[in-house]
Amino acid sequence: MLLAVLLAILVLACWFLVPFAWRKIEERRLARLCRDNRTIVLTYDDGPGPRLTPQLLELLKGHDVPASFFPLGRNATKQPGLVKHILENGHDVSADVKLTRVADVKLAHL
Repeated sequence: MLLAVLLAILVLACWFLVPFAWRKIEERRLARLCRDNRTIVLTYDDGPGPRLTPQLLELLKGHDVPASFFPLGRNATKQPGLVKHILENGHDVSADVKLTRVADVKLAHL
């Protein structure tokens, strides 16, 4: 019984610690890559919104600057045309951690 409890604790610790450690490794790799290439990474979380996102896209387009967008699932499903417009302008769109499976599927089919 004690062995099962210890094994469960070990599995739970790995379940939470491995993604955390991986994220930290990737953050450091990205920071080093940006520093070495004198680059800034622009990211936008949540959204897209019908009022600010089009203005932001025009600003980015005017300066020929790419960005990465992390829309919320509920916002992306309400604004699929805006998400498509973001992609058509050459920006990256990735899943915000709050995306639902349904929203994820809808984003994949844009």
